Amino acid sequence: MDLRNIRINAVKWSGRYDLVKTENGDTWVDNGMNAFINAGQNVLDLRVPMHSKSAARHVESVVAGTYLITFLQCRWVDRVWTADAEGNLTELEHLTMNELRTQYGEDFSLIDQGAPKYYTPTAVGLSPDQEDLDETDFVNMHDWHDLVFGNHYGYDAVVILPPPDETYTVSIWGHFFSTTLTNDGDYSHWTVKFPYLLIKSTLATLESFYRNAEGFRAWEEAMASELLAIDADAVEREVATIDQMKG
Repeated sequence: MDLRNIRINAVKWSGRYDLVKTENGDTWVDNGMNAFINAGQNVLDLRVPMHSKSAARHVESVVAGTYLITFLQCRWVDRVWTADAEGNLTELEHLTMNELRTQYGEDFSLIDQGAPKYYTPTAVGLSPDQEDLDETDFVNMHDWHDLVFGNHYGYDAVVILPPPDETYTVSIWGHFFSTTLTNDGDYSHWTVKFPYLLIKSTLATLESFYRNAEGFRAWEEAMASELLAIDADAVEREVATIDQMKG
């Protein structure tokens, strides 16, 4: 199903026809239900953190000197690879931020460029009392060039060092939240593989917002067996991966 069909079914199952409206002859235009669908999808992502499509890659080209890479919707980073202009692949070694800072001992922007060897996740935001500051407030200061100013809350980031000495392709492997469903034709892992589970999660979320404890528990019970089965599949997938790695 796509978002539109999820919305239609959620409205029919819940009887909440006030959460759609009529425009240009279409009686199923969103009037609030999409918010509950996305909230229900977030719940499923949190409850099944390692489903078959949570693993994904952020791939981008970075020019010489770029050591901060930002991306959205990430839960955690598993590994980082680079490819040089000839396509030679290198898996970067993970160091903690303290290890990286200790090893180089200077502002990242001052480090000599070279072939990247290391990566680490980093905090890109300022403290709440400084969140209205920008680059002009840090003139003649150090240790700030890997910050994201303004609305940084959706971003995660890694630092790669040394800063690349040429253009590299960087592939960040990790686990990600599902894409927010916005347009009627949008799809996600949950809308395609488990549409009725998403509808149940949507309706459980709807009940919780309206403080209907009995209705919420009923939908939770309706989801329980499917969630257990998905968890079991995730375990089997992990075991199969380990077995393949062992040969």
